[in-house]
Amino acid sequence: MCKPTTSLLLKFRIRLEEHDLPTISRHSGPLFHRWLPDGERDAISLDTTDPSARLRIWFDRFGFVDTSGFIEFHSKRTEVDPAIVLRQAVLEGGPLLGVLEVQQLTEEELQIVKENQIGEPLYEALGKRIIKKLLIPQLINFINILRVNYGQYWIRELKEWDSTKESLGHYCKSLDLKWSLDDGQTWTDFVPNRSIATLAMTIIVGNGRRFREYLTQEDWRALAKTTKDGYEPSLAASLLMRAHQFANEANYKYALIEGVTALEIAFREYVRRTLDVSLVKSMSAFWELPLKFQAVACATFAGGPVLLELERTVSAIEMRNKVVHEGWDPSDGAKGDVAALLRAVAALLTGPNFKFPQANPGNMLAPPEEWDKSTPKP
Repeated sequence: MCKPTTSLLLKFRIRLEEHDLPTISRHSGPLFHRWLPDGERDAISLDTTDPSARLRIWFDRFGFVDTSGFIEFHSKRTEVDPAIVLRQAVLEGGPLLGVLEVQQLTEEELQIVKENQIGEPLYEALGKRIIKKLLIPQLINFINILRVNYGQYWIRELKEWDSTKESLGHYCKSLDLKWSLDDGQTWTDFVPNRSIATLAMTIIVGNGRRFREYLTQEDWRALAKTTKDGYEPSLAASLLMRAHQFANEANYKYALIEGVTALEIAFREYVRRTLDVSLVKSMSAFWELPLKFQAVACATFAGGPVLLELERTVSAIEMRNKVVHEGWDPSDGAKGDVAALLRAVAALLTGPNFKFPQANPGNMLAPPEEWDKSTPKP
């Protein structure tokens, strides 16, 4: 029978800044008033439901006093003046820190961690137990309480590990998870496994479309012809850009309003462009129909991408009506329908292809051949 031995310490650092928000709404963590937790002195204990595991979390006092006399957050400086803390209205808490202590591990488990036997079944099993039972459910709940009950919606939500999207080792690295067996004197990365090639390919394929929304060499060549031909964005195109901006900022209420207005105008532009003038003049009754019926008729006539997006476009129109007439406030659940609405409007307009890049894209490196694999064939 395996003999229990030394306890394992695991420390983590969870970055809470939400990069999808507008810059003005982004913060490094929760905002405090005239007080900041002082590291482990003000730690909170979370229940792991396992008597052999103890979890403590805290925020540290990161920052320095700037030239105006305010404490400014800085992730690598700890020069916070306590006297100013008492005077300052709002202070940033920064990343969530903590330590999980796991006792009653077997000698075999500890030896595999010591020897960094990445990919060993016992190491993976230990990692899954730590992530899925002892650590992440408790942290998710704590962060959700901060976001929901204390109104700190700008804090990034912590997601559960999804084995279909990343390896366990990659997820642990995202938490900056490190282990120690000498009471915190030395720390080493906790990496139960790694699937670098598979993971890299998954990331490239998954992000291929997102990154292709930025200007490519082909776009630059098309832009030269477009400007030479005298193209100017129409009113519908300008409204589409505004809707894209609001969607990028997660302001789905105004994205729906601007997007559906762009759709109405795009319909009219499309009909005038494709039908004889005499037919256009005879369509007065058509324009009196509710917009969703116009959408069905126009999509059926236009076909292609417009028809493919029809169901979600109609859903977006109905959402917009609820916003305007009932004061409804859409949540993140509107994101997919807004994206479909934008694509449908773009398909109705003339000019170069419309693209919808994110303002805060992140970045990555990959071999050219891997990017080529993720690019659709013409």
